[in-house]
Amino acid sequence: MTDQNDTLFEMKILNKKDDLRNLLTQVDGFLAHNCKNPAIVNKLVMCMDELITNIISYGYSDKADHEIEISAQVDTVKHEVTITMKDDGMEFDPTNPNKPNLRQPVQQRQVGGLGLHIVSSILDKMVYQRENDKNILIVTKSLI
Repeated sequence: MTDQNDTLFEMKILNKKDDLRNLLTQVDGFLAHNCKNPAIVNKLVMCMDELITNIISYGYSDKADHEIEISAQVDTVKHEVTITMKDDGMEFDPTNPNKPNLRQPVQQRQVGGLGLHIVSSILDKMVYQRENDKNILIVTKSLI
């Protein structure tokens, strides 16, 4: 991880829930230092939790350790943060999820998709690409 006084955060974790908790704590501190709006910080941490939990829970067909790379860059001129997540899991584009039918009663809805729906409604931009057998997701959110 880089120094929290900078506008760049980088960390690698394994596909384990304990590593995720540590990452979220570190990211929360980094974002809180660079964004004075706690509501935005909370939303960003929640989005990262959802996205990386999906990678850990559904991205791998084996029980082996896999590395997930996370970086966050704050642009102090544009007042926005760009977060990049890279993993070697199964190919999955979270920018094109099946939209849940929010008009149906909860009991009749299909399982899955609600978390990504919420994440995409919070973030300003989500871009996915598959490169060198890696999923690369780049998300952007205004800090004001």
